[in-house]
Amino acid sequence: MEEKYIRFLSAIFLFDNIDFNLINDEFSFCERCVLKEFEENETVFSSVENADSIAVVASGKVKIVTGLKDKEVLLKYACTGESFGAASLFNDISHNTTGITCCTSEIIFIPEKLVTEMIMINPQIGLNCLKFLSDRISFLNRKIAVYSAGSAEDKLAVYLMSNASDNIIEVKSMSWLASQLGISRASLYRAVENLSSAGLIKYDGRSFQIIDRTRIDNLIK
Repeated sequence: MEEKYIRFLSAIFLFDNIDFNLINDEFSFCERCVLKEFEENETVFSSVENADSIAVVASGKVKIVTGLKDKEVLLKYACTGESFGAASLFNDISHNTTGITCCTSEIIFIPEKLVTEMIMINPQIGLNCLKFLSDRISFLNRKIAVYSAGSAEDKLAVYLMSNASDNIIEVKSMSWLASQLGISRASLYRAVENLSSAGLIKYDGRSFQIIDRTRIDNLIK
């Protein structure tokens, strides 16, 4: 596997506080990972496609969505160097989360069997998985709390922090975004005005830009 791909693999959460070269040699890690290319709007990950792997974006961008009936909810964007799919490992629970490419993309898949082997031999990798999943659960719990009882500003802030790619996110329309957040358009416009006036975000009528992630994060804690 080319050096540029190895660089992305060595930087994911599995290898925190671990000598990647030793792991690579011991398990032939890079040789056992699978690199695939996808065109725009192709399904990368779903309940039947590559759900038994951790995926790493080597180039491009993937939209992670979930759907209940006919309503699609954006969960996040995975950009170059980022991973997704870890929560689907080690269980047989059917899920409706799907990863769809936003452009031509290269994705590296780390098979569940390989991850299991590494955890059995190296406990630190298991701890890294637990920490990663624990952090995700804490983050999702915070999102649930905000979406359930937070203000319009809180809901907008959480949405932007969760889904912005390089601090930028485009939205279909304000009506669509209000529906995603479960608030009225009037409340959404007030939230945009308040966050913009505070110097936290910018909105140009089509896309949002996060100006100060630290202050927004403190706002929703």
